Amino acid sequence: METFFPFHENTDHLPYWAARAHLLAELRRNEEALMAFDRAIGLCGDLRVKEYLVERMRLVAAE
Repeated sequence: METFFPFHENTDHLPYWAARAHLLAELRRNEEALMAFDRAIGLCGDLRVKEYLVERMRLVAAE
């Protein structure tokens, strides 16, 4: 995945972390996905988007 979606630990770009979390979850790399969801949630200022990300994180954590 890093070939197409390189890892940038220091980025504060919410769409990067949300997309990364989604792709990692699809690949069943759940531990990494949870860390990416956590980062995305921390960057999010929109309550509805945050609720969506929290729900997706909960579903990944339940797997």
